[in-house]
Parts: sequence; structure tokens; C-alpha cells
Amino acid sequence: MSEGGGGRWRSRERWEYLFTKQSGVEVEIRHIIPVQGPFRLGTALNVLQRYEAPKRNPARTVRYTASFEVPGGAVEVIVRQEEPGGPLDVRLLGKLVDDTVADLVVGRLIRMFSLGLNPTGFFEKAEEDPHLRLILALYPDLRPVLYPTPFEGAVRTLLALRLPGEEAAQLAANVREVCGIVPADRPHAEPAFPGKWTLLAVSDRLLEVAGVPERKVARIKRLCSALVGEPDLLDHLQTFADPMKARRILETLPGIGRRVAEHLLLRAYGFQDVLFEDDRLFLAVKRFYKLPDIPDVTTVERLAEPFIPWRSWWMFLLTVAHETSVIV
Repeated sequence: MSEGGGGRWRSRERWEYLFTKQSGVEVEIRHIIPVQGPFRLGTALNVLQRYEAPKRNPARTVRYTASFEVPGGAVEVIVRQEEPGGPLDVRLLGKLVDDTVADLVVGRLIRMFSLGLNPTGFFEKAEEDPHLRLILALYPDLRPVLYPTPFEGAVRTLLALRLPGEEAAQLAANVREVCGIVPADRPHAEPAFPGKWTLLAVSDRLLEVAGVPERKVARIKRLCSALVGEPDLLDHLQTFADPMKARRILETLPGIGRRVAEHLLLRAYGFQDVLFEDDRLFLAVKRFYKLPDIPDVTTVERLAEPFIPWRSWWMFLLTVAHETSVIV
């Protein structure tokens, strides 16, 4: 809704609200997320949506639109960055939007794009490494891009097991389209990826219609059942500082083994300085460091050592570049 459509802006302590003159109902909240250090929304979206949308020019103004499930339904979110390194202008739209929902969604965006810290030290170190400098030329100012919530990360990871990246992205999109909630007063918005309560309520048959194999339906349903309660275990793990303890607890959940748990620590929780034995990392190191053979663990640890305390970021850049780039 535009301001010219009968609305008026009013500032509060942290938010700007748009009210309709007719009803006084809050229909839009705007918030500015400041950015510390290098960041380009276009680069992040080129990684996040690499199978779903044309590449964006990260040097230009970039806009990202999505829907997020929130208590009671869903809201639409529009994010805009005018220039590289600039703040993110966030608009939340829908009759469910209030202070609590705004806090929830903005928090998701901050963690999703790794905006909660200043990574200047990492990028300075990366520019000193000719191999990472090549990757950053392809993906300027790329920070780790995380799942919006740990639950979505767990479900998407289970859906993706033994599937190529493009097929996994299509299956997740099918689940969102078939099972997700559309913001009630935003009929043209895309559905939000379903949360645990939504997936618990969805019939097995509907998930199968979305293309989810029967065995994966069963695993996802068991996971949802194990997370009944507020806050659930996946959310609670966001408070943990010890990644190894978090991994052990993740492995107690149905359907989550060691590899899935390690993937979630990196892509759902964003631990900053962990390094795991990952076949994709070994292949990426061989490729970008131009090694004659696949490296052993000692070699990978030696190459990662200069990036302490940013080894997860080093690992993310290498594996993403290996998965998505045809340029060596």
C-alpha cells in the first residue's frame, strides 16, 4: 500500500507504521537494518535463489520479496538495498504485522544474511589469499546465507537428501506452493514456507502431491512431532555457544544424523568458526587451491588456519563457489 492511498506515517521508538485513515489498522511497518562491513544483497540472493531466479547485478539496487510464516498466519516482506554496503530497507505488510512480528521477521533477516556482526577482518584476510580473492571477484562481498529458521533448514535438508541441487530446490518450492500459507490480505504474495505446526496439520497425501517421497514424508512428520512445544529444541539451540554440544543434541532428533547436523550448524545456525570433514569442501579446496590430489584433513586444516575465527565463512565461500561456478 502506498502513502498516496490514504495512509500516514507515524514514527515510534524503533519502527515506522503506516495506518489507513479509514480504519486505523496497522497494515505496514518499515525498518532499516544497518550493515557493518561489506555486504551486497544481490550477491546473497544470487546464491540463495541460484536455481529459482535470474542472476542480479550486485552493483545495482536490489529488491527481495518473500513471505514468512508467523503466529496466526503469514506476512509479506519486501527488502531493498540501494547500493553495495548500504542499509536494508525492510517493509512488512499484512494485518498480522505488529511489534512482535516485526521483531521476529527482522531477526530472521539479520541471521539469514549474516548481518549481526562486522566481518571486515574476514574480507581483509580473504583479499590476501589469491584463491579466495578469485572467488570474491565472482561473488563480491558474499557472507554466509542461512535458512530463515532452523526448522526450515532441517526440513529443506531432509527434502534434499540424495537429490541434485536443482531438483532439491524445486521440491522445496513445491512444498511451499502446495502446503505454505499465503498472507490473508496479500492474495498476490507467494506462500510462506510451512512451519512445524502447518506441516503437522498437513496430510501425508498433500505432501506426496507436492512430490515428497513417502519415506521423506514420514521423516519430516516424525521431526515435527519431536518438536512440539514452544520454544522447540531447534529454536533453543540458537542460544548455544558450543557447536559440538549443539551437534550432539541435533543428532538425537529423528532423521538427523551427523552429516545433516553438521550442515545445519553451518547453514541454519551460522556458527562462525567450525570446520568439518566434508567431501564438498575437500573437492573445493583441490579445485580452487589447484592441488594435484584431493587434500587430507591435515592439509585442509592448515589452509583454513589463517582464517580463524572465520573458518566457517572460508568453508562457505569455497563450497558455494564449487557448487555454482564453472570458472576455475
